[in-house]
Formats: sequence, C-alpha cells, structure tokens
Amino acid sequence: MMPSRHHTEDDARADEPQETRELTKKALHARLSNDYYVPDHKHRGVNRAYLVGVFTGAHYRIPLLEFKRFDAELTPSQKKKCPILCGSDAVVKINRLLEETHRPGLGFAPGVFPDEVWFLNVARFIDKANVTGIFFESIPDAVSPDCISTRMTTAKRAAETYLMGEQDLLANASIYQQVKQVWESHKRLVARRMEVQALVTHGRLVEQRMNEEEGQLNSKLLKTAMTIFSYGNNLDNPADQIFHEEDGNAHRLQLAQITLM
Repeated sequence: MMPSRHHTEDDARADEPQETRELTKKALHARLSNDYYVPDHKHRGVNRAYLVGVFTGAHYRIPLLEFKRFDAELTPSQKKKCPILCGSDAVVKINRLLEETHRPGLGFAPGVFPDEVWFLNVARFIDKANVTGIFFESIPDAVSPDCISTRMTTAKRAAETYLMGEQDLLANASIYQQVKQVWESHKRLVARRMEVQALVTHGRLVEQRMNEEEGQLNSKLLKTAMTIFSYGNNLDNPADQIFHEEDGNAHRLQLAQITLM
C-alpha cells in the first residue's frame, strides 16, 4: 500500500479564512505589514501557517502604529538586552508570560528562534516590567502583571535582598564579580541545555522524515518491480499470477529478484 499523501498547499488552504486563500505568502505578508508589526517574510519561522495565525489573531500581534509610538519613546538603555541571552530560552519565557496573562503565543514552532531584532522589540513591548529578565532594566512606571512569572521574579529579588541586602555585600567589587560569574555560568548552562533540546527535537523530526522516505522508497520499488514483472511476462493482471496456486512461488521469487536488483 502506498503511504498517505502529504497535504499539499491547496489542502492546507482549505482550513484558512476565505480572505487569505487566494493570496500568496508574499501578498499575505504585505497585507499584514500594513496593520501589524511582523518580521520580514524571509526570516526564519515566517511561513504561511504563521502568517495566517497572525491574520486570524491565533498568534500574538501588535498593531503597527501602536508599536511605532511605543518604540519612539524608548531610550537606548531601555532597549539594552542582558549580555548572555539564550534565544530559545527567551522565546519560552515570553510565551509563558503571554500564556499567564491570557494572550496568544508568538506562534513559532518549538526550537525556532525568530529574527532577533524583531523578537527583542516585541519582547520589550510585551514585558515592560522586565519580568523575564531579558533586558537590563524595566520601563519606568511599568505595572508588573499579576502572574506566576512576576511572583517568581519577586521571590528571587527577595532572596537576593535577604542574602546580600542587609550588609550590602554586592557593593563589594570582589563579591559582585563572583556572583556575576555564577549568574553568567548558569545562563550559559541553560543555553547549552536549550541547544541540546533543540538538537534532540530536530533529530526526532529528521528520523520521522527518514522513516517516511523509507516507506515511500519501498512502495516505489514494489511498484516498479511489478511493472517490470508485468511487461516481462506479458501479464495484464500480475497480482493474480503472483498468488496463483501453481505458478505463484516462481512468480514471487522472480518479483523478489527484480526488487533486489
């Protein structure tokens, strides 16, 4: 039996809104770019499924004019990201914050890190209070959302104050550098773990595709062997001959030899 046929682009568009079905990916991106702040259509992860998700509101989206007004008022220091930033970890944190605040996720597949400039701009818009710790500082007067991520950040700061605050130990240059090195080492470890997870996920996807290709190859080999067997023996219905009681064994052996060759 032949393996199930993959969905074609036309099949996928059957689930799209009527307004997007006739649009090419480039045309759909151009239409969205007029209304929302979206990454360039050539950037990683910006496929048709992502764009349709932005169109329907299934993925997080920022109105373009609203983003431009917000971005124009930011200072360079408010845009500055932390020195050791694991892209995959940052995406996970932003998606978690969106989920906790009952908003749609970014819409990219696991392990896919979108364009960094676009992502940092969106992250800054979403996380004005710097709950995720992606940036050096929060935006003045930003209100922290009431969610688990905020409570975790508050707890970490309270622990730091309890451990270092009373004697202001972090004012000591030596202590500060050592604590900073611990923080940086932890960030690098998290980044390596995320890299390993991404490789494992990619490996599973490649293995799945390899199994699909192997199934397709075996099917095509059998079909080709049947065609050669049919023409070589002048048979209109080779399947009947293969299972014939008298000559079936010989025919099956011949078919197996053709397949191996």
